[in-house]
Amino acid sequence: MQRALLIVLLLANLAVWAWRQPSVAHALGLPSPDSQREPERLSRQVNPQAVRVVPPAASSAVAAAAPAERVCRQTGPLAEDVLAQATRQLTELGLKSEQWQDHPQDSAGRWAVVMGPYKSREAMLRKQEELRNLKMASDEIVNRPRLSQALSLGQFNSLDEAQARQAQVARLGARTARVETLVAPKRLHLLRVETLTAAQAAQLSAAAVDGTPGWQPCDEAP
Repeated sequence: MQRALLIVLLLANLAVWAWRQPSVAHALGLPSPDSQREPERLSRQVNPQAVRVVPPAASSAVAAAAPAERVCRQTGPLAEDVLAQATRQLTELGLKSEQWQDHPQDSAGRWAVVMGPYKSREAMLRKQEELRNLKMASDEIVNRPRLSQALSLGQFNSLDEAQARQAQVARLGARTARVETLVAPKRLHLLRVETLTAAQAAQLSAAAVDGTPGWQPCDEAP
């Protein structure tokens, strides 16, 4: 037993001695004690000149300089007069016209080929019977006080189509038929601004825009 212990101690001492000899440690594939010294560690660094120590104050300044998250708001559809109100709200926030987008949306009109109005319902019905004899269908116009007791010979989403129908019925004998605008075409606007700060977005969300739900979070880009 003592002999075995003596052999173990002897082998341990030999291992320590070999580790302290760089040439022996290298031959055995062991790390040299010199490799833990400062010059050795420095020689193993990759691009040490690229390392920079940033003091706490500097790192705070870098974080403060990062751009704030931007917020998007939109409102619409807006008529021409309400568009001016909405853009005025943006300029009051210090925004310039190039910071928002105006997306126009054309709303189609509605036109009718009309005869009348007549002085009485009986007169209107007599005219409707005359048109039927000329092979022309007609309908009484309803929910249009200005055209009460008048007849429509067709309604169209295009002025050109209405004028073509007027020419057609005139050739058939309805020479007093004319084109009337039921709904005027108009241009509406969707106003969108994508570069608001959180404070500006909060101010707009609290602002009213006539005839609309106000300033809302943006939909996907139109």
